[in-house]
Amino acid sequence: MPDFLRIISRSRPVRSAAVRRAVGALFLCGLAALLYGPVLHAPFQFDDYDFILNNPSIRDPADVGAIWGNLSQPSRFVPFYSFALNYAISGYDPAGFRLTNILIHIANALCVWGIAAHAVNRTSRSGPTLRLHPEIIGWIAAAIFIAHPVQTQAVTYITQRFASLATLFYLLSVTGYIAGRESQRAGRGGRAGMFFAGTAVCAMMGMFSKEFAMTLPLILILYDFAVFQDGVRLKWGKLTRWMLAIVPVMLIVPAIFSFRPQVLFHPRPSSSHHGDIITLPGYLMTQIRVFAKFLQLLVFPVSQNLEYDFPLSRTLVDPAVIGSGIVLIALLAAGIRLWRFQRAAALGIFWFFLSLASHLVPRRYVIAEHKLYVASVGFCLALAVLMAVALPRRNRFVMTMAIIIMTFGVLCVHRNQVWSDPVILWTDVTRKSPAKPRAWLMLGQAYTERGEFTEAVGAYDRAIQLDPALARAYHNRGKVYAQMQDYQAALADYSAALKYNPKLADVYNNRGNALRHLRDYRQALEDYAEAIRLDPEYPEAYNNRGIVYKKMKSYDKAVEDFSTAIRLDPTYAVVYNNRGNLLYQLGRPDAALRDYNRAIDLYLSRPQTAQTRSQLAITHLNRALYYGRRREFKQAHADAERAYELGYAGAGRYVRMWQAALGGN
Repeated sequence: MPDFLRIISRSRPVRSAAVRRAVGALFLCGLAALLYGPVLHAPFQFDDYDFILNNPSIRDPADVGAIWGNLSQPSRFVPFYSFALNYAISGYDPAGFRLTNILIHIANALCVWGIAAHAVNRTSRSGPTLRLHPEIIGWIAAAIFIAHPVQTQAVTYITQRFASLATLFYLLSVTGYIAGRESQRAGRGGRAGMFFAGTAVCAMMGMFSKEFAMTLPLILILYDFAVFQDGVRLKWGKLTRWMLAIVPVMLIVPAIFSFRPQVLFHPRPSSSHHGDIITLPGYLMTQIRVFAKFLQLLVFPVSQNLEYDFPLSRTLVDPAVIGSGIVLIALLAAGIRLWRFQRAAALGIFWFFLSLASHLVPRRYVIAEHKLYVASVGFCLALAVLMAVALPRRNRFVMTMAIIIMTFGVLCVHRNQVWSDPVILWTDVTRKSPAKPRAWLMLGQAYTERGEFTEAVGAYDRAIQLDPALARAYHNRGKVYAQMQDYQAALADYSAALKYNPKLADVYNNRGNALRHLRDYRQALEDYAEAIRLDPEYPEAYNNRGIVYKKMKSYDKAVEDFSTAIRLDPTYAVVYNNRGNLLYQLGRPDAALRDYNRAIDLYLSRPQTAQTRSQLAITHLNRALYYGRRREFKQAHADAERAYELGYAGAGRYVRMWQAALGGN
């Protein structure tokens, strides 16, 4: 990297500006690949299950209405639609989803390069001249943006495409505004209008990606004031005309969201510290500390955490609030001071504050690292400019920035290693937030998925110790006991979960499963019925009730329930296998084969977890039995062999049996 920086920092062109930019872009792409390539195939994590794996609305990008209608509010429609496109291209392969995130990150870095270079170029005309070319400083800002470890939560964590995609439209909107203002100054009114229209479109797309895009008008005004105004006083006439064309567009989206100001004053439980109740005054005081924590993460990115244990502040005289306030005031004062001497650096400082303004609206999570993604653009710009001022000698600047970028890169790789595995991720969270019940709950879930049931029970025990009323901890521990075939213990935990929260449909469903294994079919049917009453579109409950009806020889009801489950979720593979078994038993072999084939196709389209492979093996064996009964031994042998390869040891005898049958033929 130092050699590259020396090359592009020479005053004499390498060949042409276009070649330099192409080389710079390739280096940014290579840097992103180096830092994020190792986690390309990392599994889905955390909310990825709810928003992607268990979200049937994203399975058909042509069904726009389903994607829109599945959302509690439409402010995330664009990222959800992008998930649907990913699914259409590569199914449930996490690499396809994560590659898209990485490409978005690169695109954002290229926007940072262009915006930073333009800001430095324009503002240097009215302030001290920097020795380095503005594009070099812009490239440095982009490289910092690529390499900074705080970005991992918005890039490696697939769900937080909400933040990265909203930022892309945010930055494209700023870029379009810059192009429009430059065209306007050059007397090309028609071209300027096209760019401003593009700015509005990108702004709308950003608003339908994540709510923080509502701060974009503030950033556009800030940028115009900082970069396009020749004097200190703002020329309101020209600026107002264009702002009036953009701001009304911004107001459309909050109207669609049905935002009600009174929600600001509704108390709500905090998800950042167990037992806290968020109020508007307490939240705003806490954000003083949060903003200071964000600054620390940008300058010294250590002790990163997916789930911070961050208690609310209750008084302004809290030393932590006072200290944080002093830091923020000092930074604002520095921005005001720099406005006259290095306006691009001041722009970066004020960008940081204004882009975080939307987070002053109270929400359950008072702090999350992905909120820094768009704000970090200001940090990258300010750092690159201030380092260019502090180190006017080219060699010193090059070496220093190379060290900073490489340090950030090493920390980024280290942080990405944490994201490579759910157990590693949640072990990291429990180490840093040991008193947070949710962290132990998620660690237990990670152990469960890995099949480490003893460790999972221990994690759930700890979650219950921290919060004895945590219904999900009882429920999840009950699921582990069920997998260990201790159905009495599972039944007790499910009942405890319903004691603390009687409105959990999935707990009724799973308690029904435990009762089914204990052969209490009547009570199981009651639990499934209650699950369906609480959630009429719950395919798992219909499937499980169908299994009980089959055991009770109520075959028509069983077929009806299996078919209802498929109607509710046409990608629900297990129910195809179950219906196939019943249809074959009822003398409908052709229909059974269609169900087996569909189940296998669905399993193959999903990430090959241990559970998926186990279910796929069972379906292959069922299809093998179908072929065997029809004396189609070649197909039967192939399916049984595949089931055995997938880990179904019991399929071995069928492999030998049909191998012998083939030999006899």
